[in-house]
Amino acid sequence: MPKKLRTILIISATLFGILGLTNNEYYWLLNIAFILISLNLIIMGFQAFKENKKSPFAYCIITMAILIIFLSFKEILN
Repeated sequence: MPKKLRTILIISATLFGILGLTNNEYYWLLNIAFILISLNLIIMGFQAFKENKKSPFAYCIITMAILIIFLSFKEILN
């Protein structure tokens, strides 16, 4: 299931990113694409936790993804 979910997140983020970059009216869709990519990174971080609980990669990737999500929500709300 996580592989299918990751694939759906990446494909939809790519489509939102392309639409946001090609049309100035839909530039806010880039923030939605950032959120979807960050959710994919969180899934990857949890998979890294399953393999190794002490992995610094997992901690860094989840922290970075949460920061990107909060910043994207801030940009959407402004």
